[in-house]
Amino acid sequence: MPGTGPQCGGAEGVIAMRRIGVIVALGALLGMFGGVVTAAPALAVGGRGDGWVFQDFGPGFTTTNCGFLIQATQDVDNVFMKALTAPDGSMIMLSTGAAKITFTANGKSVTENTSAAGKETVNPDGTTATFVSMGPMPIDLMPADAMRLGLPAVFVFAGRGTATIDLSTGNIISGSMDGHILVNLCTALS
Repeated sequence: MPGTGPQCGGAEGVIAMRRIGVIVALGALLGMFGGVVTAAPALAVGGRGDGWVFQDFGPGFTTTNCGFLIQATQDVDNVFMKALTAPDGSMIMLSTGAAKITFTANGKSVTENTSAAGKETVNPDGTTATFVSMGPMPIDLMPADAMRLGLPAVFVFAGRGTATIDLSTGNIISGSMDGHILVNLCTALS
């Protein structure tokens, strides 16, 4: 049921952010942040002007973390990124725009706004990146992580998510989630 579900924060949020980091890397959750180093050259041209460049998420993704196959189709993909360099040499990536995903399984579909805006800052030596996102975003947890956290395996989260990642290992150094679950997709699509 939209608007219900457990609140996320504290120690639970830190663990949940580990999975968010993986999703960020895959481009499914926060693809607008992913690949800052490899995407930088592509951000030099095109887009909506003033340095903003369209970020193509592709057709979508699949997951079986609810115990059945869910197909996530990118219905609206109108997200733009902008790369900046701070005076200290940090690389900053901003993202904004509109995104919508339809999740389909077992003959049922749920369409959700996933238009999280965000900011990624990579420190000057390239060892860490801090991600901050605000707005609705899809979360896809491994079943063991979902069970340990008391969260659904696949859901749409609304609120503020923050994570600092060690770029050499992909491990989360710190993280938090402050918000609520909009829809438990495992229940809605079962």
